[in-house]
Amino acid sequence: MKSRSRHLALCCVFLFALGEAQATQDAFSNVIVDYTQTPYAHHFCLGFSNAMNNVDDEANVRFSTLTVNEKPHIRSGSSIKIEDELGILMQITLHAGSNTQAERMGAEAAAWVKQKLTERMLDNALMQDPDLGKNELK
Repeated sequence: MKSRSRHLALCCVFLFALGEAQATQDAFSNVIVDYTQTPYAHHFCLGFSNAMNNVDDEANVRFSTLTVNEKPHIRSGSSIKIEDELGILMQITLHAGSNTQAERMGAEAAAWVKQKLTERMLDNALMQDPDLGKNELK
């Protein structure tokens, strides 16, 4: 009887840990890291992150981590790179302007990045088709 209750307790602990791991995985999805330096680029990142995490959007794209990097230039504005774990998704140049304009540009960049991530997910789904050989799509 002791071994049965011990096994039951171990199963409960395992299921609890499995549930915690799933909750942790959901908590760390759709993370956007802001490595911007100027206020204008920060407003761009704010508009980008608001648009990427928009709940009302029907194209809810799941991603793990996106990074917004800025390299400021005195003459030509700031170079912004949006990257994920596979590489650069988008690179644009921001020129000084209003903060609302930067947030609007961030929202437009988010729409483009969502489309790019959706296309990547569709490509991955096509590549995993068991009926296709490895050399048929190359």
